Amino acid sequence: MTTTDRIFWAQNANSGLYNDGQYKVRLLNDKIVGVGDSVVIKLGNRNYVGKIKQVAGFGLKWDGDTISIQFSGKKNGKMIHINNIFDKFDV
Repeated sequence: MTTTDRIFWAQNANSGLYNDGQYKVRLLNDKIVGVGDSVVIKLGNRNYVGKIKQVAGFGLKWDGDTISIQFSGKKNGKMIHINNIFDKFDV
């Protein structure tokens, strides 16, 4: 499975509308995360916790394997490669 195949469209349950859903990301451990989920990101030797801000729709320069993560105390999101997302953070 390539990295671009891990971002997919998920239709909302019990919805008959054509575009009622959102893009989701399948992590390497087969957990599925979407916008608003907290995730653990591994950058270098450290782990960080951030919240997914945007999965798709970045325009023409989007690589297809990066998503936007917002870290605590920051206003804007950072583009992170989906292979750096380690796990879903459950409180």
